[in-house]
Amino acid sequence: MRSLVIFVFFALAAACGSSSPAGDGGTSDLAGGSSASCATANDCRLYSSYCNSAPCQCLALARGAVDPPCVVGMQSCLVDPCLNKRADCSNGACVVAQ
Repeated sequence: MRSLVIFVFFALAAACGSSSPAGDGGTSDLAGGSSASCATANDCRLYSSYCNSAPCQCLALARGAVDPPCVVGMQSCLVDPCLNKRADCSNGACVVAQ
């Protein structure tokens, strides 16, 4: 049980610990790369992250994906991180596009 708790903790920490900027037109999520697979842009959606460890980032997720957890607290952003952006599908992965 303890190993499971440790695994879950590190998985969540990795999910919220991206150091790469999001919304740059490339793949992005809280872990630094989109794991959402797609065939068309309709398979993707955007998610605005207000998590302290991934502040004010726009993430591309699969249409049916659950929003990423934020275990370190929330913050405010001056503008919606996904403002004027769109979800797209590039080479089978959901990405943030301008």
